[in-house]
Amino acid sequence: MDLKTHLDDYAAYYMVHAHPKTGTSKSAASYVSRIKRAYRIALKDPDVASLTGNKEIEELVHAMVVLDNKSRSLLLETMEALALKEFEKSQNRAYLDVVSSLRLYREYVSDLKEGKNRLKLKGRLSTKLKEMGFFSHDMLMRRFLARVNTWDRVASDWCLPFRIASAIFGDEPAYRQMLEEALDEMEFRTSSGILRLKDIRYIRINADGRVHAYANGKMHLIYNNGKTWRPMRAKRLADISIDHDPSLKKVAPSLIFSGECPELRRLSDDILAVIMASGNSAWLTKQQKSKIANYYLYGVEKTERKKPSLVIRYWNAPGYDKAQLLEDIRKVFRATRLEAMETRSNSKKGA
Repeated sequence: MDLKTHLDDYAAYYMVHAHPKTGTSKSAASYVSRIKRAYRIALKDPDVASLTGNKEIEELVHAMVVLDNKSRSLLLETMEALALKEFEKSQNRAYLDVVSSLRLYREYVSDLKEGKNRLKLKGRLSTKLKEMGFFSHDMLMRRFLARVNTWDRVASDWCLPFRIASAIFGDEPAYRQMLEEALDEMEFRTSSGILRLKDIRYIRINADGRVHAYANGKMHLIYNNGKTWRPMRAKRLADISIDHDPSLKKVAPSLIFSGECPELRRLSDDILAVIMASGNSAWLTKQQKSKIANYYLYGVEKTERKKPSLVIRYWNAPGYDKAQLLEDIRKVFRATRLEAMETRSNSKKGA
């Protein structure tokens, strides 16, 4: 990969996608400079440098381009974490600018043709991320967005189907924006008050398991609001859960049956009908939600590589209102407060 061509294309991408009206060649050059700095920081690390066998930026850029998307993402997260580590050592805010610039660069490389090579050091870099314990705001948002699809709730007479809603809306910007706005209000408790995810530049998990958040220009120790008030403990990001107060089990049925969320009620009834028609009502007791979603989407228990005919039929039918469903789901988020909590505390508390 020719480095100059790659960076020139990125500068053009910046002008078109980031600031089409206000972007200047000077600001584009600044973004390119930050990305070059991100690569230089990464190449100082032995594990990252070993990807290419040398310390040339051009070689690491080539590795980025030929990787599959999942491996690209892992390499970018490693670059973010290494830049955040440098910031903590120096308190030089230029490193935070590097992390911010990597957000747009991630979009740029994601639009490139996906490579076929998988990262040979995938396991080592995953371990490195865990050991460093640095998670940027963007990384937190990506991980938390992925969790929304696990929030399905199923009862005998109602269903809250986040997996299916995600399939219905796909990558529609309005749906993603709604989720991001809700997650941005997620609360992190400190001894001096509440931080929200939108305030947090990054989170660091120490070797002793204590969780700190960098926000408003300083570090804050995060507390767990479980049975006892104490510093939060985590070994990895998966140990930080998202609590709902009141719980989704309380919020969902009241909204569904009140008439406030007509499309959510319609979708809930339809999913329950599909489950019962399958002759496998044990799904309800076993809570095998992925099977429910797959059966509804594809008409089979396991996802097959074919069009989701049931969803297409359902949403192309007269009378169904996709915009209303989006508003209904927004009402669910408005009815509950999101708070960071230790996973083990949240599991004991219930849904």
